[in-house]
Amino acid sequence: MTLTPLLPLMYEPLVRTALLEDLGRAGDITTDAIVPAVTLGVAVSRLGCFLNGDDYGTPSNLPWAVAFPMGTEAYSDHWSRGWINGDAATSLTVHPVQIYASLFALALFVFLTHWHGRRPGSRFAVFLSLYGAGRFADQFVRGDFQPILGPFSLTQLISIALILAGVFLLLRLTVFKVFASPIAIGSLSRHETP
Repeated sequence: MTLTPLLPLMYEPLVRTALLEDLGRAGDITTDAIVPAVTLGVAVSRLGCFLNGDDYGTPSNLPWAVAFPMGTEAYSDHWSRGWINGDAATSLTVHPVQIYASLFALALFVFLTHWHGRRPGSRFAVFLSLYGAGRFADQFVRGDFQPILGPFSLTQLISIALILAGVFLLLRLTVFKVFASPIAIGSLSRHETP
């Protein structure tokens, strides 16, 4: 799972929003502006995974299923499981999960480019939740799926954390912001005269 380009984006708003008081809207505005570009980067990187033959899908007979040549992860995995012999030219046909992920990221890019939340930071929060949901779902057709906690893979556990972080941030920016707003709480004390 390639989360490396997302780490700087996730770190700053999560720490500032979850652990500290809101220090200003500049960080939220910045992350909102960067998020569509990140999704476009994810779409391109998934195409790179496809061209490299890694992050392959489960065997499939669908018309758009693909086979990978010798030297790719899919081929090596299918050979090690005994599904193909050593002189096979390609792996079994598999779901092109990299293309699915790329198309999902492109759709997310289009959505996030045109959607603007009410409050700064809401686009980032929606991105976390939707990207996490997409990554969670694509694990069901991944050929390299490895459960580590019950039926869940590490990627799915990270995805659940992203979904929850996105929901938390969105609630903090909308619902909780109304009730815990310093303006609402402190307005009487600042404007009262003795």
